[in-house]
Amino acid sequence: MYKKALINLTAVTMAMSVAFGVSLTAFAADGDPASVPERFDETWKQTTGDKEVKADYEGDVVTNSGDEAWSTVYADGKNVEVNVTGNVENQSDYWRTVGAINGGEATVNGDVSSPNLTNDNRGAAEAYANSSVTINGNVTSNSNGIKANGVNATITVGDPSGDNSKGNVTAEKTAIIARDQSTIKVYGDATGATGIDMNNYSKVIVEGDVSYTDNGIVIDEKSPISGEKVEILGTLKDTSDSNESAAIVVKPGKDDNSLEIINKLPEIVVYEITDDTNLVSVVTDDDSISKDVEEYIKNHIQYIVKHDEEDNSAIKYFSQNGLRSYTSISDKEVVDLDASVITMTINSAIQVAVQEGYSVTAGDNVTVTDLGNGVYEIRLDNNKGGVYVKAHLIGGRVVAENTETVSDDEPRAESEAPSVPFIFAKFTVSPTGANALPTVLGAYIGEEASNVPVQATKVVKVPAGNLTAIEYKNAFIKTVTEAPKDATVILETAMCSCLDKAMVDALATRPDVSVQIVFPKDKTGAESYSVTIPAGYDVNSLVDANGYCGFMYLNSLFGC
Repeated sequence: MYKKALINLTAVTMAMSVAFGVSLTAFAADGDPASVPERFDETWKQTTGDKEVKADYEGDVVTNSGDEAWSTVYADGKNVEVNVTGNVENQSDYWRTVGAINGGEATVNGDVSSPNLTNDNRGAAEAYANSSVTINGNVTSNSNGIKANGVNATITVGDPSGDNSKGNVTAEKTAIIARDQSTIKVYGDATGATGIDMNNYSKVIVEGDVSYTDNGIVIDEKSPISGEKVEILGTLKDTSDSNESAAIVVKPGKDDNSLEIINKLPEIVVYEITDDTNLVSVVTDDDSISKDVEEYIKNHIQYIVKHDEEDNSAIKYFSQNGLRSYTSISDKEVVDLDASVITMTINSAIQVAVQEGYSVTAGDNVTVTDLGNGVYEIRLDNNKGGVYVKAHLIGGRVVAENTETVSDDEPRAESEAPSVPFIFAKFTVSPTGANALPTVLGAYIGEEASNVPVQATKVVKVPAGNLTAIEYKNAFIKTVTEAPKDATVILETAMCSCLDKAMVDALATRPDVSVQIVFPKDKTGAESYSVTIPAGYDVNSLVDANGYCGFMYLNSLFGC
């Protein structure tokens, strides 16, 4: 009897050891191979039929499946849902880290990594037909990054609900792979030897930059289905040192002619491309086909037109093909909602209308033409894109429309906007030498050009005249944010005024800059106060409950 009891006790102990050991090894320190399981059952779920399976796991998970096909997080089945709050890693050199298949849903709120992966056919995270993977952190892989394959297969990387959300994909091989009517959205940057490898009928949207060393976007036209789209709201960056890489590579279907290849192309939308020398490469031995397709792509890339949200009050509208439109939609909203953005091609033009008293710039790769009456035409000069519209104050009094309610039969009155005095900005640069003059709303040095270097005693002056409240605010913000390193900005006014929260926030971004404010003691202007906010001061502490920082209050703290 003693012998039988001992056998039973041993069996129970072994069973408890196996069950308890699996949960403990998920947290193995430093990923010790001896204590990392091949499969972690709490995050590996599979079912058939209509049975619902939901797994919520708090914490990090590490596995090493070796040559076995075990994902660290796995959702297999149309009613399977697996959620993990922490980071997930598969140390295998053969298999993926996160997978969803047959309708499963997998969500990881931390980072996903495959540090040892060498299998060219696998990615750190993969989703297959009717399945979805969501990763609210970064993805890193020694092989491919993320892969979606099949109808309604979706992968989302990054959490669009927060401004500080992560969502970058970094891979040694291909960062993003999209196949067979799948959808991938990345709320961050994508980096790999190849940035994006997709079928012509899949959809890829990236909020940030796509960086590559071999190829930027590879389009494989393996199907007769018409194309979907690839949209990069940032820059398509060639980070290689060679001239062999191409920004866009097209792999035509077998025996396709030029027209068939062109008709199957996805829509290509991008903000900027660094390499327009090796813009397009078509994988074919037929030079005439290659030339036709290359020319078509160059002329039909849609370049995103961006603008400063701070310029919303100055920009009246954008006009394209006779249609007026205006949007201040954020990049995250574009990715999240697939919202439309303003775009232009190299052979098209857009018009921008601004309020009286403003001019327009739009970047280094465009020609801006003043059409009169506050309307400017913008045309791309090359295939680099990077169209960024900015409204610049050109001085003078701005006439604002009266916002008071009037009857339809009464003429709408016009009145002069409230104004404040002009602003002087004096830059005291470091002793190491000259710095390039920032663009400060029409700033100048005497009669010299505005790109003349600023020496220690030079004075930069915003053109004299009355400024509206918004002009005063914008001038201060641009002067502070664009000042040389370790500068002292002198703000001189003819009346006692204040700084608002936006102006203080701008100063907070430049802890190296000090601000001296000179303003009159009374209406006579015979004597002035001079107060200096020292560099590095906690300027946010100066703002009152209403969001303002008055000059007299500053005088009580820093006056001399």
